[in-house]
Order: sequence, then C-alpha cells, then structure tokens
Amino acid sequence: MGVMTAFPAALRRLTALLLLAAAIPASAQEAPRPPAGKWVVDFAPSQCLASRLYGTGEDAVTLLVKPSPLGNVVQVALITKGRRGDAEQVAGAISVDDRAPADASFLAYNLEGGDKQVVNVANLSQQAFAPLRQATRVHIRAGARPDVTLQLTQMKQVTDALDTCVADLQTVWNVDSQSNGTIRQYAIPKRQFINLFTAEDYPSTAIRQAQTGDLSFVLLIDEKGALADCTIDQTSGVASLDAQSCFVFRTRAKFTPAVGADGQPAKSILKGIIHWVLPGGSTKPKRKYAEGVEE
Repeated sequence: MGVMTAFPAALRRLTALLLLAAAIPASAQEAPRPPAGKWVVDFAPSQCLASRLYGTGEDAVTLLVKPSPLGNVVQVALITKGRRGDAEQVAGAISVDDRAPADASFLAYNLEGGDKQVVNVANLSQQAFAPLRQATRVHIRAGARPDVTLQLTQMKQVTDALDTCVADLQTVWNVDSQSNGTIRQYAIPKRQFINLFTAEDYPSTAIRQAQTGDLSFVLLIDEKGALADCTIDQTSGVASLDAQSCFVFRTRAKFTPAVGADGQPAKSILKGIIHWVLPGGSTKPKRKYAEGVEE
C-alpha cells in the first residue's frame, strides 16, 4: 500500500504561489506513515479494542482505539518505544486530514511488562472522534515526544465493527436490564463511592494548574462482584482526573454482585458522575474533593 501524498500537485503549486504554506497545518505537510500490519479488532469479554501497527523495531508505533461500553467516549492511544518516569498529563492535539488541530489532554505512562513502551492516551467525545470514522490521515502531538502522522485505511469498517462490539458488550453486561427485566438487583458498592477518595488522590499536575472538571464513568461488575473494567463515559477534558478516577475504583472499590431475574449472580454495570473540585478555590485540597459523586 503506497504512502498517501499530502496534497495534489496542482494544489501544492497554488499554495506555494500564494505563499500560504504557513497557514496549512503541519500535519498536512507531512507524508503519513503507512501501516505495517492489518487492523485487529478484539471483541474482548469486557472491552472493545481496535489496534494497528505502524513501523518496526525501535520506530514501531501502535495506534489503539477503545470505545466506552456506552459508546459516548472513545479512547485514542499511541504506544511507542521508550521509557519515562511517573505517569504524567501532557498537552497535545489531534488533527484529521486537512482539519485544524483539536486540543487534547493525554496521559503518558509506561506500559507494564518487560518491553520499554510508553502509552499516550486521550479520551475523546463521540463528537470529537467523529472525523476519524472516515479519515485517511491523523496527526497526533502528545507532549514533547515527536509528532506522529499515520495513514488510515478502512476506518469505516473498523468503527462499524467497534459499534457492533459495543452493542454486544451492552447485551452481555445487561446494560438494557431496566427494559428487559434481566436484573432484579444491581451490584451494590460495599463502600459509598465518595468514601473511596481522599485529598491525596488529587493529581499533582491538576493541582498545579488549578484544573477541575466533571466526568461520568461506567463500571462493569461481574458475577463474583469483581470490577472487570472502568471506563470514562464523559470526559472531564483533563486526562489526569479521568485516569485517577478509574485508578481509585480499580484499587479500592468492592462490590456485591447483581442478582438476575433467576435469582443468580449476574453481570451488570454501574454508572455515576464525579465533580472534581478544589475547595474554596484553593490549589491545595483540604479534604475529600470528589464532591457530588452520584451512583
């Protein structure tokens, strides 16, 4: 599969003639990196994930796309070779084809395991993700790491497959249980969500930048009461707040499983909203800050 050129030759000549190169997004001037493999769409038990490899060896980049179980947020991530320190929130941007770059907040962290790999992940609303559904090129900037421009193919087929996966996921986890009567009683948290959070959990990078925000989350609870997945379903726009929310749930939350219509333990979901605030306008939280946690 050949490398896609950024502009037709005639348009390039016209652009040069009118001296408008400075107005063209940087992504439009770069030759996109072609894929090194096919798309892989994983219909996993608790998540839907599409991935594709670009390049080989030390230059390899993997593009990941993961929609939330309710389909309202899509995670877009890059995995590259390298090593970094602690997880960090970094500013970035995503531009699609010839569109202007859209600001994005990324969380950068090391992938667990033997390989030295860095993940940069952003939560995008469906509206922000929509241009990618039929895109031919994406340019991603995440912090100080080198920008990456990737050639995209078969995006409609891939996103359609993810939509099908999400619909299957909702069936398996009884998302529509209120209407079809499959759940007699939802999973019950053993501690109120508000009591899972402490002031020390507020991400330091968000404190330094006085960042607050509201987000909604979706928890998948299996038949044993274990948390199978936590996903942001409405992003706060602040990567560290999104990520810290799910970190708290994964490490501290325990549940009594849902009860199905047949009286047996069943899979279910729990949804809620968190309002991340800095009390009194201070940049140093004095007490529990995750006010307004709604279950």
